[in-house]
Order: sequence, then structure tokens, then C-alpha cells
Amino acid sequence: NFVQGVVNISLSPFGPKISQCVPMVALLGSISSVGIAWLYANTMMAEFAWPLVTMAPFFLLLSALLAGVKIPHVPTTVLPVIVGAVLAWISGRATWDGVSAAADEVGWKPAGVHLAPFEDPEKAMPYVGIAIPLALTVAIGSIQIRAMAANAGDEFNLCWTMV
Repeated sequence: NFVQGVVNISLSPFGPKISQCVPMVALLGSISSVGIAWLYANTMMAEFAWPLVTMAPFFLLLSALLAGVKIPHVPTTVLPVIVGAVLAWISGRATWDGVSAAADEVGWKPAGVHLAPFEDPEKAMPYVGIAIPLALTVAIGSIQIRAMAANAGDEFNLCWTMV
């Protein structure tokens, strides 16, 4: 979130100029390409890390949603979840230690300021590759929203929106 905030605040002075110079269609193209290239690709890299566990449920879900393959009286997502869980346990991807660690995370976690990423930046670095494209997507989205609101007659300051 910090990296995203820095990117948005850094781009806020340029937002009005970008809004004037770049047509809405170009912004739509850029936001969709950022979304596909980074968000989808990042998800697929995680999928392909454990193909035995992830690909079978993925294709079951695709066949249910896109091809209309259904099991009577069973919600669409139940079978892919069950198959994925069984494959994870069989392949060793799921372990009791992992379940125990996940169970330890369950509980009351009040909101607060967490400075751990600043204490050990090495832990945060793997996420910068997704944080910056996501921040650019949010900045472009802010410009688009402001342009659509202006078309509807609702004028507001783009710089303040991006900050």
C-alpha cells in the first residue's frame, strides 16, 4: 500500500495533463493491458508452480463456467475445490504444519499501523513487482473515473482524487 500511495501521489500533478492529452479509449487499452500483463500473469505463475494441484481444478472451473458442464444439485465451484484439496493433500502441497500455521492466523486482528516492511525491506521486495503496476492501474482508473464523472456533469479536482 505504501508503494501504491507513493506512485499515486507522484502521478497526481500529471493527472490533469494526462487527462487532457490522452483520449479515454487509450486509457481503457492501457488499463486492460496492465491488468492482463501483471495481474493475470502473476496469478498464472502461481498456478504453474504446482500444476498437478492447480490445473485440474482450473479446467474443471472453466468447463463449468464456460461450457455449461454441471453436476445436478451441486454448486459450480464445489467440485473444483474438492479436487484441488484432494490433489494438494496427495501431492504433499498441503501439510498439517501448513494447516496449523493458517489456524494460528485466525483470530481478532485489529487495524493498526504496521511498520514491519520498513524494518525488513527484503520481505517486501517480492511484492513491488505487482504493487507498481497495480498502482499505475489505480492511477489510470482515477483519471478514467474523473473523465466519466465530468461527462455526466460532476466536475471535481483530479489531483485531490489521486492523492
